[in-house]
Amino acid sequence: MATEDDVGNDLGGGLPAIRREETQVHTEGGRRSRGHSGELSTSDETNARSTRDRIHSATLLVPPLWWSNLPPRAATIHAVSQQGLNNSVVPTSWLDRVRSSLSVLAREIAKFGVVGLSAFVIDVGLFNILMFAGGDGPLNDKPLTAKAISVIAATTFAYFGNRFWTFRHRGRTHMGREYLLFFGLNGIAMIIALSCLWFSHYALGLDSVLADNISANVVGLALGTLFRFWSYRKWVFPAIPDDDADRELAERDAVTPI
Repeated sequence: MATEDDVGNDLGGGLPAIRREETQVHTEGGRRSRGHSGELSTSDETNARSTRDRIHSATLLVPPLWWSNLPPRAATIHAVSQQGLNNSVVPTSWLDRVRSSLSVLAREIAKFGVVGLSAFVIDVGLFNILMFAGGDGPLNDKPLTAKAISVIAATTFAYFGNRFWTFRHRGRTHMGREYLLFFGLNGIAMIIALSCLWFSHYALGLDSVLADNISANVVGLALGTLFRFWSYRKWVFPAIPDDDADRELAERDAVTPI
């Protein structure tokens, strides 16, 4: 026959705490009884009844397992401990997880949009400064060079804005790899936009000003932006690994000098 001490050992030391709680309840109840001529105050009686109801409810929850043959007090102690363990872990519902993920995604999209818009202003502004500042800009006769410089400046700004603001909560690798990969993915996004313009202008024969702007600056820009957002999250700023070894390698890689 298992004893209360055996049950206490199985509960990992939880039995002495429950014993003290029960002893304190009975002791304080006896003191209050003596102090009130055998009658408890309303608050004391309510507290005592609440404690009895909790222990009684826990006893009713005891399934007929190995401790069913224990003495009533030992079985009750085990039930109270089990109830405390069950109540201490409240799993998050799938709906809460979905809401949390959508909230994070919405913030990322908003920040990504702000960074992208700022980079666009830098690209257009710097290009016009290099081409037309003061009438004839410093690169007035070199439009391709001016555009290349403005694109590099805007892309660099976008990289640092996304790394340290939009996706700062996500995983890291060393900056050199991220920077090159960021430029490469932007190149692919540019090819997507140019492909939309080519298909509309040459394959479909839609060569009006409106058609070219819709294909390049609406459809192409939208598809390129979606690709950028997805690819940045997938490869440049990946999710933090779940495995401890992979997480340690990622953290070590993140602090590696350029």
